Amino acid sequence: MTNFKEFSGVCILAVVLFITIVIAQPVQEISQVGREGASYKTRTYSNQGPVSDVFAYPNTHINTGNIVDDLIEVAYGQVGYYRQEDTNTKYGIWYGYPEDAWCAMFVSWCANQAGVSEAVINPFFRCANEVEWFKDIDRWREPEEYVPKAGDIIFFNYNSKVANHVGIVTLTDDSQIYCIEGNNDDAVNVTIHAADAPYIYGYGIPDYEAAAPAKAQAADGSVYRMYNPDTGEHFFTTWITEKKELAKNGWTGEGVAWLSAPGGNPVYRFYNPNSGDHHFTGDSAEAAALVMIGWRNEGIAWYDGGEKAVYRLYNPNAVTGTHFYTSSEMERDYLVNLGWINEGVGWYGN
Repeated sequence: MTNFKEFSGVCILAVVLFITIVIAQPVQEISQVGREGASYKTRTYSNQGPVSDVFAYPNTHINTGNIVDDLIEVAYGQVGYYRQEDTNTKYGIWYGYPEDAWCAMFVSWCANQAGVSEAVINPFFRCANEVEWFKDIDRWREPEEYVPKAGDIIFFNYNSKVANHVGIVTLTDDSQIYCIEGNNDDAVNVTIHAADAPYIYGYGIPDYEAAAPAKAQAADGSVYRMYNPDTGEHFFTTWITEKKELAKNGWTGEGVAWLSAPGGNPVYRFYNPNSGDHHFTGDSAEAAALVMIGWRNEGIAWYDGGEKAVYRLYNPNAVTGTHFYTSSEMERDYLVNLGWINEGVGWYGN
């Protein structure tokens, strides 16, 4: 895993590139379909110009754990992205087919960024293949027999015998369907379709409820500390069910680390899919930087608030478990003597 110094350098480079792209282009307003009722609202986006740079339109949405909302918000954040002629898209680069038509890879990318399980939305780059996948798991609906809802995947058939375009449903009313589509006029756009449009091929209906197992959270705000003896990583969670699942998989419970506040500024949880490492931060700038370099935002872990400082320490020699968090000054000082770097107070608890 990238160590903190390398991570900082990459983050600074990423931010500089991103700022350069943004300020070099005029800001434009895009009329975007609102999600409350069949009305319009306006959001402001930066026209970031050529998108061959992988940092164009980074996902800055912080996942909340509401999978449908997170998917749609991630997609909304991409509205305005466009591909210039003879350039690759970041969605295609991410998927591995940079030169292909990218509507399907856009949906797959949004699902990945929103933390949607691959068992719920199977990553795909061919619309027809995903249609068959939804049919195989009995999550396919024909357009004449189903009224779509937010989070459904809508497939289109434009002059073809099979589905050849796809989008994400954001809202429906009695006569219209509102969507966000990639590769719509070579851009990510908000679109509106008549509910009975003949080119609508059908709908994949992801089973979001099955993907979000019930969790029991500690009523007193306990943040549980778990240790993986195989990797040396410590993990922190407020979820009793997650603590129990980790224990089944060989993690050692080390008790309650601190008590989180019932509200306040959120502390976010991030996951590195390349190293398997987790990171926690309440710094919005750091959160955005992590997303830009590929960390997956897993939503709010707990809240910052209280009288007890929780210290953040960094191990420059570790590959996983590079950061550790403790409310004990004695433990903090002990780790510093072993070579850990004290990065100060991460947040406060009780």
